[in-house]
Amino acid sequence: MLLPKCMNVQMATMIILENLQFFDKENVVYKFLKDVQNLAFVNKKEAVLEYILCGIRNNFSNLSNKLKSFSFVKKLRKHATIDPLFEAYGAYVDYMMQLHTDEVFSNCEMQVSQASQISLEGVITKFKSLIRIPGEWDIFVLKLVEMLESSGKIEEVQEVLCDYAKCNSCHLNGHIYLCEYLRKHDLDSEIMLDHLKMMNFINV
Repeated sequence: MLLPKCMNVQMATMIILENLQFFDKENVVYKFLKDVQNLAFVNKKEAVLEYILCGIRNNFSNLSNKLKSFSFVKKLRKHATIDPLFEAYGAYVDYMMQLHTDEVFSNCEMQVSQASQISLEGVITKFKSLIRIPGEWDIFVLKLVEMLESSGKIEEVQEVLCDYAKCNSCHLNGHIYLCEYLRKHDLDSEIMLDHLKMMNFINV
C-alpha cells in the first residue's frame, strides 16, 4: 500500500502549502509540483492540473509560461497543435486572473479595466489562431464567440464560425454553430443553405 500513502502525502503537502501564509508561496508550490511530477508514482497530468487550479485560486503570476516547464507538457509539445493549444489556454487563464484582479481592486476601475481589455484581446488572438488548425475545438469556438459578443465585436463572429466550419468540413458541430448563428442574424443567407447541405451530407 505504499503507492496510495505516497499520493496521500503529496495531497496533504499541497493542502498545507496552499493554506499556510508565507513569503514566496508561488515559487514554493511551483518547485514542489515540478519536482514531484518526476516521481514514478505521480500522475503527471494531475500534477499539472493541480498547479493550474492552485495558481488560479491563489492568483499566481505568469501561470501560462510556467506551465511550459513541466515535463509532461514538454513531451506534449512535440505535437504541432500543442503549442497553440497551451498558448490559448494559458492566455485564457491569465485573462480570468485579470478579471479576478478587477473584482479585488474595483476602486481602480479605469486602470484595471484597461488591463483586462488588453488581456482579452490577447485571448481572442490566441483562440483565433488555434481554431484555424484542423481539429475539433468546439469549447474554444463557443467561448470565442461569447468573448467577441461581449466585447462588441459582433461583426467578427460570422467570420470566425465560417473559418471553423471551413477548416473542419467533416465536423458536424462546426456547421451547426454557423447555421444557428445565421438563423438568428441572416436567415436568407446562401451561406446557410450551403452548410445545411454539408450537414445533410455528413449525416448520410
